[in-house]
Amino acid sequence: EATDSNNSINLIIPETVNGITVTSIGGFSEANITSVVIPDSVTGIRETSFYTNNLSKIDSCVFLGLIFNILL
Repeated sequence: EATDSNNSINLIIPETVNGITVTSIGGFSEANITSVVIPDSVTGIRETSFYTNNLSKIDSCVFLGLIFNILL
């Protein structure tokens, strides 16, 4: 789910898609994303997932059992 605000995208990754738990993400490079919310179910993020985006905020990311509130 994404919302467009002044040509920027605030991405909200769902915990499930069609009843399947989302555990890894990738493929968001060059998408003009400025913020992303990653659910607790995600345990893997591809190295270049957000390459060349303008990320300024990542919210409540639980990754490998550690809780991060990251502001870039």
